[in-house]
Order: sequence, then structure tokens, then C-alpha cells
Amino acid sequence: MDDEDFIAATIRAREEAVSFFSAARKPERERWVVEEFLANLGGQAPAGPVFSANDEPPDVVFLDACFEIKEIMDPGKRRHSEYKESLRRAKEAKVVEDLFEEYTAIDITYTELCRLVEETIPKIRPYAPATQRKLDLLFYVNLDDVHGYISGEVLVNPQLKEHGWRSISFVSGPLSVVLYACEDAPSFLLKNLGEVIRRE
Repeated sequence: MDDEDFIAATIRAREEAVSFFSAARKPERERWVVEEFLANLGGQAPAGPVFSANDEPPDVVFLDACFEIKEIMDPGKRRHSEYKESLRRAKEAKVVEDLFEEYTAIDITYTELCRLVEETIPKIRPYAPATQRKLDLLFYVNLDDVHGYISGEVLVNPQLKEHGWRSISFVSGPLSVVLYACEDAPSFLLKNLGEVIRRE
């Protein structure tokens, strides 16, 4: 592939990214988060359809799970604007080197991920208690520079019950973790409580 073809392919990919992260495709992104969470769980999750709810909340329904999707990004990140800017640069590129962006890869431990999620939970706008008790909170942890994951303690904190969600989980890259699940949470979440399930 020569420079011209590579630049053209990059422009197409960035156009798709701009489209995917638009407001109009929010339901599709939410379903994708659940699908990634389940794919990481692999055989630990039952089979079934994933679909957007007709009336929110929840955002996404999977069997008896009612997922409310929230995303954790780097502070100050303005993703859609950044993808638009990235697309603009690609369209102005003359050689492949013009597409390169500075990137510093870092690793993160399981413990750091759990702590980040715990710190974010109180910032989520609550629903009426009766509604929230039927919702399964699922975070998509999407940090730009995270490249690898280091084993560590998973922080299963019983006090998470005080936040009023039926369950609290997160997905980050190849990892899926259930941090909290009450007695009437979906059985596949209860079964995986406190485990780090990693897709190879």
C-alpha cells in the first residue's frame, strides 16, 4: 500500500469514527459496550440478544439485565471534536508521516481500574431509588494511553450497595469485572462477582 492509499484508508476510518461517536449513534455505542462486556466474559455469560430499551432507563437490555451505560474518559477529553480534528489533519496529509500523533503507552493495574470506577460512581446522576434498584450500572473505561493491564487486587466493596444500583460492573479493553451485585441481580453477574475475566 503506497502513501496515497494509506492516507485514503485512514480518512475513511476517521470518517467512520466521527460518525460512530455522533449523538445519533449513541444507542449503537451503548449496545457495543454491552457486547464487549459479554464477549470478555465469554462462556461465563449466557447467550441472548442485546437491544436498546424503548424507554430509558435502562439504556440496554440483555435477558434479565438492565444496563445503564456510563463512560470514563481522560479528564477534559472532548472525543467527538478530537476525532473531527483528526479527520481534518488526515484530509490535509501529504505523506504517511503527517498522520502520526504523539502517544505514550502506559499500563494500569486491576486495582487502579477498580479505584477509578469507585471514585466515579458518586458522580453519576441518580434515579429515583425504586428505579435505580432495578438497574445494572456498566462503565466503559476508555483511557487514551492505557496499553497493558497488570494483575492486582480487585476491590469488591460491600459498601457499594449504598449507591442504590442492582449491580456495578466495568469493561476496559479485554477485561470485564463485576464489582458489586445484590441478591436479585442477574445470575451471570452474581456468578462473576469479584472476578477479573480477561479475553485472550
